[in-house]
Amino acid sequence: MLGGHLSLAHRFAPDRTRYATMARGYKAGGFNIGPDVPIEQRKFSAEYLWNFEIGERRSWFNARLSTDSTLFYMRRSHQQVSASTQLNPNDPSTFVFIISNAARGENYGLESTASYRLNDRWQVFGSLGLLHTRYLGYSYVDPSSGVKLILDGRQQAHAPDYRFSLGADWHDAAGGWRVSIWPARQVSTTM
Repeated sequence: MLGGHLSLAHRFAPDRTRYATMARGYKAGGFNIGPDVPIEQRKFSAEYLWNFEIGERRSWFNARLSTDSTLFYMRRSHQQVSASTQLNPNDPSTFVFIISNAARGENYGLESTASYRLNDRWQVFGSLGLLHTRYLGYSYVDPSSGVKLILDGRQQAHAPDYRFSLGADWHDAAGGWRVSIWPARQVSTTM
């Protein structure tokens, strides 16, 4: 397994930097352990990821406002997917969780953050993330029923469509106390 990272950044002005990144990562393969796991599903392969990003960091109004925005695209191969089945439909104790591999997957979106220093003690900040995910070429055969589930084009699990947060930070004049509030929300519109 081989991974790596290449980044380029250029400072166009004291208050503006643009960057681009290309990275390859991986997640090791493994085994689904348990006497009830079907033999053909006991082993799963390593997952590989190519990630491409472009972004810009800027500061405004004498560095009182700072922003950072990134567009990204990820291509996953042999994507590891959590799956489950009940091997005997009449016996709930035969329900098992396994990891299988999808052929491919892709993720793309935008992440952006901003912070604004109101004065020497107060700062407000926020973030926004937009994400689109889907499986490519993924089907799963349920071992108990033999039914083939076609999941090609379906949204990936645990991937919210968007998330956002707003917060504030206060510190006392001596710098000894600091209070931060950062409520967040994430929403997935498809099931």
